[in-house]
Order: sequence, then C-alpha cells, then structure tokens
Amino acid sequence: MKVLIDIPEDYLNDIRKERQTTLWRYAIANGKALSYMTNGDMIKAMFPNIESRLDEKTGIILVKWTDGTTKTFKASWWNAPYKKEVEE
Repeated sequence: MKVLIDIPEDYLNDIRKERQTTLWRYAIANGKALSYMTNGDMIKAMFPNIESRLDEKTGIILVKWTDGTTKTFKASWWNAPYKKEVEE
C-alpha cells in the first residue's frame, strides 16, 4: 500500500534529525515527499497497477491502464516535478 503524505519540510527535517525508530517516523522520514515527486510518480502512486515505458526514439511515455487502454505523455512532462493543484 502506498500513502502520500504532505507534511511541512521543517517537520520532515526534524524527524530525520531525531532518527527515531518508531514505525511512523521511519515511514515518513524514508518516504518520498510530494514536493520531490514527478508527475509520473504521482500517476503511478494513484494507479499502482499501470504499466509504463519510454519510447526512446520519440521521447514519449506509453502508459497501459488495467482495462487495456493506453495513453501517451511527453517524457518531459512525465519527469517534471509534480505541483499540486491549488483551489482558489
């Protein structure tokens, strides 16, 4: 199971400095903060059963969904840092 946790950077730094051994602190300290995830990481976290591969000739990522459909993404977008949507 994958869980995405959005926590303030200072909290993450404090947890890493303390080197606590409790399971929840270990999980957070060794997790991947949302701010360091790529768009592709986020899609794979939301849809863990997809298959993805890079076509090196075209620079396109081909994603195969569990229902057999496919979608393509530019590798530059797929590998770009994820930015969460902000509601106004």
